[in-house]
Amino acid sequence: MSASRTVHLIQDPLFGNKLATIPVFDAVWILDSVENRYAVAELRKASLRQFTLFQVQAMDDLLYMIELHHGVDSQTPAFQQLIIWGYKPEESLLRACLESIDFQLVESKQNYIRAHRRA
Repeated sequence: MSASRTVHLIQDPLFGNKLATIPVFDAVWILDSVENRYAVAELRKASLRQFTLFQVQAMDDLLYMIELHHGVDSQTPAFQQLIIWGYKPEESLLRACLESIDFQLVESKQNYIRAHRRA
């Protein structure tokens, strides 16, 4: 499997039925919930897609783990785009968390946040 350039971080416990809309080659980290776990199991049966289920934890800890698994020290090329679903923090907190992994906020919409790795 090739290195994913986009990582989706899903913190919505009811995202499950929308999971199939994420591009197949994108990496997915998704909050462990009954609905999400069921959707992940169904999609794993149908394809070779990889998902990482995680328990609730601080955003900076999650971003550190994602960087550890998909960043410059673990894959070439490192992931360049992060899309966060179901998380709406205070903007200053979000920017600080993103800066900790050398990312910058690009777009903040009602249902998602998009960030890119700094050049």
